[in-house]
Amino acid sequence: MFRDDGWYSPRTEGQFSLNPHAPKVCSTIQECGYFTVVITNQPDIGRGLMRAVDLELMEVKLKNDLQVDLILTCGHTPENDCQCRKPRTGLVREACKQLPIDLKRSLVVGDRASDLILANKCGMQPILLRSYQTSDEELAQLTFRYRVIHSLFDLLSLPEFCGLPL
Repeated sequence: MFRDDGWYSPRTEGQFSLNPHAPKVCSTIQECGYFTVVITNQPDIGRGLMRAVDLELMEVKLKNDLQVDLILTCGHTPENDCQCRKPRTGLVREACKQLPIDLKRSLVVGDRASDLILANKCGMQPILLRSYQTSDEELAQLTFRYRVIHSLFDLLSLPEFCGLPL
């Protein structure tokens, strides 16, 4: 959402909306044998700008509307220097404890360089979903290869998507 002269994540359920392609993409991902896991940084929790109850309401919407298998959230600010904030791997390790995830056959779809760095660190395939959150300056610093899609629906046409042996 646009707020304070910039694009930011929603802070309330009323500001939250799903990508219109998300239900179809998530169901197809699951039909191909993948788990759907959401790993998200939400520093507004740590800053006191977002209530935990609002985040929980958004997570309920994700679980109900998209049937995601797992949602893991880092509510810390970058200054907290925690192990769960992307691109650190703490929440991926936690997801692997909760689900039998094969990282080498997994994809990470994200709109920020931190998502791609996380994928690279964990041996997963990084896929950039271009959005208003994407920083070309941060992407220019990456030294590894990644795929680029411009719509969530484009994910379904990538050879990596269902082309990976399951």
